[in-house]
Amino acid sequence: MRVTIDIQSNDSPKDLRALIRYLQDLASTTGDLPDVPPVVEAPPPAPVLTEEPDARTVFAKPLEVPPPAPVMETPPAPPPAPATTPATDRTGLPWDARIHSSTRSLMADGSWKRKRGVHDTEVARVEAELRGGPAVPPPPSTPAAPPPPSSSSSVTFPEFMRKVTAGVAAHRWTLPLVAEACQKAGVAGGIPALAASPDRIGAVLEFLGGE
Repeated sequence: MRVTIDIQSNDSPKDLRALIRYLQDLASTTGDLPDVPPVVEAPPPAPVLTEEPDARTVFAKPLEVPPPAPVMETPPAPPPAPATTPATDRTGLPWDARIHSSTRSLMADGSWKRKRGVHDTEVARVEAELRGGPAVPPPPSTPAAPPPPSSSSSVTFPEFMRKVTAGVAAHRWTLPLVAEACQKAGVAGGIPALAASPDRIGAVLEFLGGE
């Protein structure tokens, strides 16, 4: 009797062991045990990875990051060199504090910048002095106004007001003319202020043309 056994690679070990026992039982009855190859159990299948790997496990060793390159500091720019002030201007005139600006700056034409408020005559005099020429006489000073004439009149303020009233009524004087006479006599407040300065009444009457 010929028995053909077809063993597939996907047969389970349990089925193979059952087959071996069957063959052993068959051999015990027939007295002839066929050569049966040993059953080799297939290794268990590799586990299927169903979860994403943990980054802490994959990258257990920290990555070595090289230190940043040192930043080279740019040295500060050197301060600008101070501008040198020339000793003289384009015309050869030295700087003088009496007529020139304290900044010692030059104009567009190369001459010194003039100091404010200096009269042209003073500028010409100082420039002539600096150049060694004949000195220019200083400008004449403005003569002071003569003091108002002193009053020796004994006219009182009420009498003065009666004279003013009569003069205005006779068209000899006007009130603006009387006020101007008070100003010339040194009474800035006009007729009302003359009451506090009776010593100026005579001077006012003189400016008006007599008592």
